[in-house]
Amino acid sequence: MTDAHILLEHVSMVRRLLVTSNDSEVVRVGKLGEITYLVEEQITKNTLEVIDVFLTSGKLPDAARQWWQSKRDAFEPYVGKRLLKIGMSCGPRHHHREVYVDSKAESIVFLVGFDRPEMLPEELEDATPADRVRWIFDHSSSDTRAEGQRVVEVLLAGRDASELSSEELLLLAKGYNWWGQNEKALETAKLGLTRTPHSSEWLSDARLYLHNAHFDDLPRFLSSCDACIAEAIGPAAFWHLLKAGAFIKIASGEQEIEEYKWIPGDPIKHPELLRPAADAVQAALACDPGLRDQAKAPDWVGDWNLRFAALLQEPAYSHLKQ
Repeated sequence: MTDAHILLEHVSMVRRLLVTSNDSEVVRVGKLGEITYLVEEQITKNTLEVIDVFLTSGKLPDAARQWWQSKRDAFEPYVGKRLLKIGMSCGPRHHHREVYVDSKAESIVFLVGFDRPEMLPEELEDATPADRVRWIFDHSSSDTRAEGQRVVEVLLAGRDASELSSEELLLLAKGYNWWGQNEKALETAKLGLTRTPHSSEWLSDARLYLHNAHFDDLPRFLSSCDACIAEAIGPAAFWHLLKAGAFIKIASGEQEIEEYKWIPGDPIKHPELLRPAADAVQAALACDPGLRDQAKAPDWVGDWNLRFAALLQEPAYSHLKQ
């Protein structure tokens, strides 16, 4: 990729290609969209190998698989060559698109983000909001942020989150998550927990969204847990154990080293954080003394000794073992 953010000599050519397209949405973006970057990108064998990773994924929806295959087919003839890569935003919410162009042939090679998820089949035009957003999730392509945004728009059209059914609320939280709105996903999960405080599904989602929102900010992570405890959102013990886990993750060094997983015998990088971790575990046990009873403990506890192994291996805290 070149160092230039915008290759000005290509702007008029890109605009011309877009506005002469047979696709009305492409024409609209060509006329009204803002070019946010225009750079050169080398297409390599590694480019195709990355695409192949998605194609060989067993969990990929059919629509997404077709999208990745079409991208591979478009890029394969250009291995070893450069394409122009143009970023564009258009619309009141600045929906992001990308355009790949062969500057020598002056032709569009591939488009990203123009297959908007609001283009639902005719049979779904009168469907319920829940059915419409389920269709969006089931037919996901590559632009999950745009699809998550559209899910939120569909579900909240003329309504507040508090008016949604429990099923719709789960879909809303997932939509925020896809969109990258992690704080809003967490707030939605908290709303769900006010309705069903012991829901395993909501607790699992809340844990994920809390991690996504504050995984690299311990003070905010802890304060968010404390707020949920103070507001009686879900079981207090659940949040105390999340706090303990956050302290242990940093103490063990897992937070600092990508893909590192602490195992018994590894050094503890920040032993001073084991005391607040133990305090959080003890606070959880004070709320629910049965947490260590594997036969009676809720699903969200998991394998107690494994979950807190870095803490429990220390003689000072071995009394907290299962």
